[in-house]
Amino acid sequence: MRRRRLEARGAAPRLPEPSTEPGDLTREQIVAALEQCGGVREKAWRLLGLRSRDQLKRLMKKLDIG
Repeated sequence: MRRRRLEARGAAPRLPEPSTEPGDLTREQIVAALEQCGGVREKAWRLLGLRSRDQLKRLMKKLDIG
């Protein structure tokens, strides 16, 4: 529900479809997913449609996300 309100205001970057390739994700999409999940990586990688938490960790390192 909160995501819809943010999207309606144009405040949050649009999260990708579950079939998105990891290389297609932007830094903004990953940060938005982490914020939406309260910083819980276990939920964020699932929301982003990734295969594992390790995949999210590698992307975060590559994109310099703390």
